[in-house]
Amino acid sequence: MKFSRFILFVLLFVFCLSAETEVEVEPAETDDIDDILEANVDEPEEADDDVSYEGEEETPVIMKSLKFPVHPLTDIPEPSSDIEVTYKFLSEEFPVAEPIRVIVNLKNNGVTVYNVTNCMGSLNDVDDFSVYHQNFTERNFNSTLYPGYEMNFLYVFGIYNYMDPAEYQLALTVFYETDSDYYASTFLNETIEVVDKSSVWDVRMISIVAMMIVLAVFIYQYFFQAPKKVKKGTVAVDEFLPKDKKKN
Repeated sequence: MKFSRFILFVLLFVFCLSAETEVEVEPAETDDIDDILEANVDEPEEADDDVSYEGEEETPVIMKSLKFPVHPLTDIPEPSSDIEVTYKFLSEEFPVAEPIRVIVNLKNNGVTVYNVTNCMGSLNDVDDFSVYHQNFTERNFNSTLYPGYEMNFLYVFGIYNYMDPAEYQLALTVFYETDSDYYASTFLNETIEVVDKSSVWDVRMISIVAMMIVLAVFIYQYFFQAPKKVKKGTVAVDEFLPKDKKKN
């Protein structure tokens, strides 16, 4: 009994001590809003006046227009005033199924370097140029033509063997370019006459053969055929006399 009272007394004593003990909590230091607004803020350093913010002006780069996949003779570029073009055919006729050769001369009278790329041509209807009968094969040159120089190019083309001998419009064009643009010069656009030498030769051969046959027949008849023999007979003398004087 005494022991339980003692325990109760101790617990009561401890409770009283805990109630009398004050726990001091220091208030957190907070900055006054006025102090924050009035605080001196360091200004950023001024920019160096010697620094230039202007970029250097660059020369614009001129790019050539892109070539779309169309036939070169459909949309031919304009010729250049620097380039002078002349030509000469190596033959005067335009036969079918035979190579036709033309020498194309280009002279650079300007100060720009040109690249001579290729040459093409077409055979058109003489009455309607928009009607194409044949496009000639493209011949690539890819040669550099410097200012003050001239160059010769050989262009070889041929006409289909099934083309009828007649008049057609022949157009030949040479193409060249610079680093910035494309050019072309149509140096020939004239009416030509297409001939078929094979048919002409056939007519000549027929005529020659016919003449040889006639000559052979004439020679045979004149030199080798034997003359016909005349049968000899007796003729009475009084057959030449008048009837009244014939003997009865």
